[in-house]
Amino acid sequence: MSVANQQFDKAAIESIVREVLRRLQRVGNHNPIAATTSNSNGHHDSHSFECGDKVIAMETLRGKLDNIKTLRVKPKTIITPSVRDELRGRKIEIAFDLGSSGSSTNVPATVLLGTTCNSTGNRLRDQLVANGTQVQLQVEKSAAQLAIKVGNKISSSMPGLIVTDQPYTVVCSANRNSNVRAVVIGDPNELRAAKAELNPNCVVIKSGNEERFNLSYVLTQLT
Repeated sequence: MSVANQQFDKAAIESIVREVLRRLQRVGNHNPIAATTSNSNGHHDSHSFECGDKVIAMETLRGKLDNIKTLRVKPKTIITPSVRDELRGRKIEIAFDLGSSGSSTNVPATVLLGTTCNSTGNRLRDQLVANGTQVQLQVEKSAAQLAIKVGNKISSSMPGLIVTDQPYTVVCSANRNSNVRAVVIGDPNELRAAKAELNPNCVVIKSGNEERFNLSYVLTQLT
């Protein structure tokens, strides 16, 4: 896709979103925006900005981002490409933690664990169960089949963790399911970036790299 087409697509998306927001405002469903957030001590953090809207466009944030370091939104918020570009340019991080009541630090009660190796699956399942997480284990020799079966089972209450020697094959196959937001991660920095950009509900790790991670921490980053 050419740069011109990319710019057109972004402009078109932004125009559509503005119209949706205008209509929501008319019927009174547009949520107010808080200019500051409160930290755990009850003090306002002037470097954060909360937006409770379900869809965030440039018009939503106009004049609100000066001196802001973090934009806090709800977990399933839709952020338009233009807004993401603007935030990236301003070096503003996105935190999908608004209204989560601290859930961002909690490991999901149940996780769907997928692997292409029985021994790896059993070992990781035992490790997660020992930490208090219920595990549904899915083992398939075919990476593509593994992605399909795990993708079909992922839900808001049961995110996915996949360990395979073909991580990119798995991600491509899994993301064909509209309910799946899968990413490959190689280190904690990539995980934090993925959380900000995509808010994933499925993390894929290359076999052998899982030892680099605290899996309980990885699971706290999943929606």
